[in-house]
Formats: sequence, C-alpha cells, structure tokens
Amino acid sequence: MLTTLKNAIATTLVLFSINVFALDEASTISEDTKKVISSIMKEFDLKEISPTTQKLFANQISFALKDGFYSWWLGNDDLDSSKFKDSKVRIYDLIVANKNRINNITFTYFPSANQVFYVRKQYVEGSSSVILKNFKDYKENKETELKHETNNYGFTKRKGYLDFDIFHVTGEEGMIAYIDGGLIDIK
Repeated sequence: MLTTLKNAIATTLVLFSINVFALDEASTISEDTKKVISSIMKEFDLKEISPTTQKLFANQISFALKDGFYSWWLGNDDLDSSKFKDSKVRIYDLIVANKNRINNITFTYFPSANQVFYVRKQYVEGSSSVILKNFKDYKENKETELKHETNNYGFTKRKGYLDFDIFHVTGEEGMIAYIDGGLIDIK
C-alpha cells in the first residue's frame, strides 16, 4: 500500500512538473513568431525581454503568421532621407499577407517610458452580402457604437477600447478592416 501511494505521488509530481513546463509562457511560441519577436528586439535595440513580454508580443502577431503567410517589416532605417533614423523612439511596421487576409501590425517603442504602443489592422475581403450581415450584427451589439454610416461604409467602435471596425462595400464585393491597439510594458 505504501509503495502504491509513493508511486501515485511520484506520478503526480512528474505530471505536475510537465504541466508547469508546458505553461512556461515563452515555450508555447511558434518558431515563426519567435523570429519576428527577435527582429523586433533587434530593431528596438532590446538585448533581452522577459518570457511574459515575449508572450505579449506573440499574442499580437501569431494570428497573422499562418496559412501560408509572407511577411516584411519596415523600421526607422528604411528610408534614406529619414530624419528620425537615430531617434530613440523606434518603429517596427510588420506587413503580413496570408491566404485569408492582409495584416499590418505597427509597434512603436518609447524607451523613456519602457512601453510599446501597437496597432493591429486586418483587412478581410468578402461578398457585400456577408459584409453587410456582419455590419448589421455589429450595429446590434450593445458593446459597439456606430460612429459613422454612409451608403457604402460604416465605422464602428467597441465601447471603452481602442478597437474599431470599418465595413466597406462596392457592388458585389466588400471588405472589413479590423483595427485595435494597446500597450506592452517592456520587462
């Protein structure tokens, strides 16, 4: 009986340690996402960031890095005539296309505040009937405010958040632009 109890405790401890390892925030980040985070760190001249901060960056970009994606990024040094190349404030503008949508995620690093302001934009095409149905659903949502509406586009905002959705239709086709943003504290 004592041996069985010891085996049960040992098994529980092994399972617990495996679960703790799996919950390690940085260990769940895909290789593609890690590469992008590494290039962000290089652009921002960050030598090291905590696993928690890595996960916060991953949460902002991993949705775009799938479905046969291709990405490119721009920073302070990409324009020869830039007068802000040497600015301490750094910009990292990630452009990602995949088979479902086009994404643009901009990170602006403010070293004196040790914060990154990000804005994510997703552009999704579809038939105008699907876009109009989505727009109708958004207008009926109590968390969403209608900011502006015309014959071919509507602009909505989620109450209390930096979160906008723009619905645009032309003839049989349309597009939704999902736009949101926030802050990441660098630790």
